[in-house]
Amino acid sequence: MSLNSYIDNIISTLEIMFIDLEKSIRDSNGALVSKFDNHKYIDSIDNVRYLNNNQNINVVVVALDDQSFVNNFTETLKELKNISFIIISETLNKEFTNLSNVINITNIKRLENTIAKTLKDRYKNAELYLNFENGRSYNLKTKKLFIEQEEVKLTPREQEFLDLLIENTNNILDHKTIQDKIWHESYDVNESAYKSLLNKLRNKVGKKTVKNISGKGYTINFQ
Repeated sequence: MSLNSYIDNIISTLEIMFIDLEKSIRDSNGALVSKFDNHKYIDSIDNVRYLNNNQNINVVVVALDDQSFVNNFTETLKELKNISFIIISETLNKEFTNLSNVINITNIKRLENTIAKTLKDRYKNAELYLNFENGRSYNLKTKKLFIEQEEVKLTPREQEFLDLLIENTNNILDHKTIQDKIWHESYDVNESAYKSLLNKLRNKVGKKTVKNISGKGYTINFQ
C-alpha cells in the first residue's frame, strides 16, 4: 500500500454531515449529490442540536444556502472550531466568511472537490500513524517510533533512513541512492556503516517492515 492510498483510506472513514434544509442537494431520485458515503443527513433545524450535544463529533459539515439558518447558527459556527463548515451561498455575510472554520462556495459543482480538499487539509493537521509489524507504529507528525505505545529512540540517521523509505513507498530504493541521501554523498561512508545502519533500523521497526528486494534495494511495508 502506498502512503497516499493509506491516507485516502483513512479520509474515507471521516464522517460528513449534510445540513440540507431546502433539500437542494439531492438528484431527481432523492439521492445525495455526493460520492462520499460516510455521512449523516439533516433536513430540520431541530436536528442541528446534534452538533451542540455531541462532544465527540469530528466531522466536516456542509451547510446549504439558507441565510436564516446561518444567522441563527452564528455562535455555533464560532464555537465549534474543530468542525469545518462548507456553506453554499452566493450572499454569505462577511462575518462568516472571515471565520477560519468556514469555507464559502457559490456553486454546488465545486462541492465534491471542496469536501475532498477540506478532509485532506484536516487530516494533515491530525496525528497520523503508520502501523508496522508486531505492534510497532510511527508517528509521521512527531517522527517518533513506538512499540506497544512505548517510544523507541531513533538516531538521526535511522530516522532519516525511515523517512526516506516512507517518502518512496511506491519505489525500490537502490543502495547507492540510500547511501547518497543518508550520507549526503560523503566519501566516508563504507559498506560496514551502511549495513550496520540498515540492521539497527530493521531491528527497531521490524525486519519485515524494511523489505529486501534481492539485487535491487529496499522498500517499506506497513499495514
